[in-house]
Amino acid sequence: MEHKKEIKTGYVLFQLANVYAKYCSRLKSINLLAITENKYLKKYGINAILKPFVKELKLFGGDLGYNLKKL
Repeated sequence: MEHKKEIKTGYVLFQLANVYAKYCSRLKSINLLAITENKYLKKYGINAILKPFVKELKLFGGDLGYNLKKL
């Protein structure tokens, strides 16, 4: 009998803050940002995995007057 290796994964989801309250709990308003193996989360941490996303948020959001420096 073959033994299959179990791979544990982590999912990072996001939801826009400017969505009406009645849509917040709907699956359509929840978006997938990243999928990673848990071993990478433990090795590098969530900040390293989200760093490219946060960098782009700062780039795109800064022109619109949003203060994203705290991210």
